[in-house]
Amino acid sequence: MLLSFLFDWNEISLEGCLTQMFITHFFSSLESTILLAMAVDRLIAICSPLRYSEIVGVSFFVKMVLFMLIRSGTIMSVLVALARSLMFCRSNVIKHSYCDHMALVSLACDSTVKNQAMGLVVIISFVGRRWQIHFLKAVYLFTTAELFSQAVWIW
Repeated sequence: MLLSFLFDWNEISLEGCLTQMFITHFFSSLESTILLAMAVDRLIAICSPLRYSEIVGVSFFVKMVLFMLIRSGTIMSVLVALARSLMFCRSNVIKHSYCDHMALVSLACDSTVKNQAMGLVVIISFVGRRWQIHFLKAVYLFTTAELFSQAVWIW
């Protein structure tokens, strides 16, 4: 992207577009996954402060890094593979400064149902899950507070 701005390149090949799409989406999903790993780390620190150094060690860190890379890499690889399998016959002009998945898919002549479904799955797994987690956390806190108040009342 930077080279296209510096040298006023207005064209990119399909392979270059897919590579650019993979890299940009990979790092944006990696950022979301890093935030998830940070939340897990804080959860362990809050729930088990005395055992934190036992739980979070080098092996835990390596597992989290591998999880982050595999999660982001597999989802973005599937998106790129689905986009690569499409036939393109319309205009090859994308109205963005970079290659986006849905902008590229909108240029295809084939059925894009699988691509749209996978795009929806990616959005739900990286963005939509946060709302579900917040809801479950609120339910957990409410039930914990309810049980705590009952325990205090009985005692």
